[in-house]
Amino acid sequence: MTTTHPEISQSRKTRRGPGDLAVAGALALGPLAFVFGGFAALPALPGVVSARLRAPALAYFLGVVVCTLASLAGFNPWAVYARERALDELESALGARPTWAAWHHHAAGGELRLENIEVELAALGGRAELVQARVVTGPGFVFGASRPRLVARGLRVVVDGNSDFGAFFAGLEGKSRRELELDIESIELEVKGPEISAGIGIARARGTLEPAGLRLDCAPRQMDLTLWGRTHNLALRGTAAFERRDGVTGLSLDLRAVDGQAAALYAHGTLQSQAGPGGLVVTLDYMDLGEVWARYRKIDVFDGNLRATARVSGTLRDLRVALDAELAGFRYFHRAVMALDETRAFDIPQARVVGGLRLVDGTRLSLEQLQLLVPDGTLCTGPALSTRGEALLTLNGDPARLTGTLEATVTSGRAAQAISWSPVTARRLADLQPNIVQVAEQFSDLTLDYTIDVQALTVACEPVSGVLSGALSGRLHKQPGLKEARLGVGGRLQLAQGRFAFCAAEGTLEGTIEFNPAAPSFEAAIRGGLKGTAGDVPLAAEVTGRLSHPGLVFSGVTMHPDDLGRLIAAAGNPDAAEKARRTEALSRLCGPAAALAGNPFVAHKAGRVSFSFKP
Repeated sequence: MTTTHPEISQSRKTRRGPGDLAVAGALALGPLAFVFGGFAALPALPGVVSARLRAPALAYFLGVVVCTLASLAGFNPWAVYARERALDELESALGARPTWAAWHHHAAGGELRLENIEVELAALGGRAELVQARVVTGPGFVFGASRPRLVARGLRVVVDGNSDFGAFFAGLEGKSRRELELDIESIELEVKGPEISAGIGIARARGTLEPAGLRLDCAPRQMDLTLWGRTHNLALRGTAAFERRDGVTGLSLDLRAVDGQAAALYAHGTLQSQAGPGGLVVTLDYMDLGEVWARYRKIDVFDGNLRATARVSGTLRDLRVALDAELAGFRYFHRAVMALDETRAFDIPQARVVGGLRLVDGTRLSLEQLQLLVPDGTLCTGPALSTRGEALLTLNGDPARLTGTLEATVTSGRAAQAISWSPVTARRLADLQPNIVQVAEQFSDLTLDYTIDVQALTVACEPVSGVLSGALSGRLHKQPGLKEARLGVGGRLQLAQGRFAFCAAEGTLEGTIEFNPAAPSFEAAIRGGLKGTAGDVPLAAEVTGRLSHPGLVFSGVTMHPDDLGRLIAAAGNPDAAEKARRTEALSRLCGPAAALAGNPFVAHKAGRVSFSFKP
């Protein structure tokens, strides 16, 4: 029978006690693996070679292995804490908590990786998506030899262009408690607006986020700029820098943009969120107006080449552009207005465009004293009326609601609409209205005040010829919802070198045309007189009335008006060819009834002309 001496048993218990505590303490240190990963097992190696420390070392090693395996399986409370702390900071800055599809961590390297992150950007009316983000802080998510780094790829941000970006970035200030290096690959930024939208592709952006501010340097590669429903694909080369510091947001560009064969420009300078020195200079190397305009409309055609320098100032939310451009080989053709006749196209060999543009909130465009200076070009075209001269056009306002002035000088031109009082003619003096009125009808809302100095306008309005000169002024108004524009004309034109030739009657003509801006142009008052002969009979008449309904008061008449009319039609014993020509002239000017009767004065029955006779 074996017996145990009480003193010996108690001695053994006493010796096991400190060892058990050491083993338990070693096991308790196992969670260090959550912080330092498998590297936490390294301190156990020296203890393995010592018989006295082997048990606690093995226990510590076992604890590290268990915690490492748990961490590899996704259970790491320290990594979860580090992740939630990062998400808390993002929620505080952005106003919404990001969501994610998966996450991974590497405690030893101090790396957190989140995948398929999404966050609402309520302050900007949009959202952000990120394929993957890695935050590298150093071992144990606690310390590092350098500042932490955010390495991300696949960032897509969609925002409303009307948002207050300055307020948003101001809200980011102070949200970062420490400096953070940023390295983001493959970025898509989309800014949406009702009239202007842009999608920007950026290959890579690098920078820093600090308590005092943010800076990003990037290399944009593509911009899809959408203006009024049409998209321009711009290839970008160069650099851009975004910075927010001391309450000021700045955008610096050193960038070249090319839109295929349509346009190319270079932008250099800095824009800020508040007015100040500096600015952006944009040089437009070329713009093919024909190719650009064809993307917007098919009913009319612009041709020409535009070169320009634009100085952009103001703030990011209120851009002001001072434009100075040269326009060469400009041509405008409207298929409907110009009846598919390309010879009626407006032609301006050289012109200059100066003035201002304003872009508010990146979406609303307005013109500010934008001027087109034409030293020589066509002012109106067509078989009835064509003029050439110089002009200064000034426009202001939103493109959908423009106001402006036109100052023009007609140096040469031709009015070639034959006069007719026939009740069956489809042509009227109203056809002499310049076709710039029909062009203006393409605008939704336009109010244009104009002054025109008519130096020489050749008149070939059979049976009248001569040269008109004088000054005109008035207003052209196209109202929203109405198809036709209203042209008000005021002023006076004087006829010089006037002649008339009708059948057997011919002679001189002098007179004036007085326009009333409150009435249509074809209701202008005419005053003048003619002197001539019909065969051997002298003719003298006062011209009065309106362009649409003239009156001729003949004086010194010694025969019956019907006899005088037949004399005008048949005097001089005309041959067959001449008789045919006179019949055609009678029919065109006075109507078929007058041609059949051989008497031009029958035209008064049509109600478009009046005749009076005095002895």
